[in-house]
Amino acid sequence: MTIDPDTCSCSTPWPRLTAVIEQREYTVTPAAEHSPASALHLARCALCGAPYTAPWKRIREDPNQLVPTAL
Repeated sequence: MTIDPDTCSCSTPWPRLTAVIEQREYTVTPAAEHSPASALHLARCALCGAPYTAPWKRIREDPNQLVPTAL
């Protein structure tokens, strides 16, 4: 499947991709083949919201990254 670069309206197409899985947003990256998650969920450009229909995979979370906590 090919991606039409004109569907993303950002100055650099597809600068950052995200997918919502079970009400949580994940950063994802293009992949050669569909992952189980990309077969079920749609990724979008994080900036303009354009749907990304090609295969993608989740990026492993950085264990050093701080996660905001509710007060």
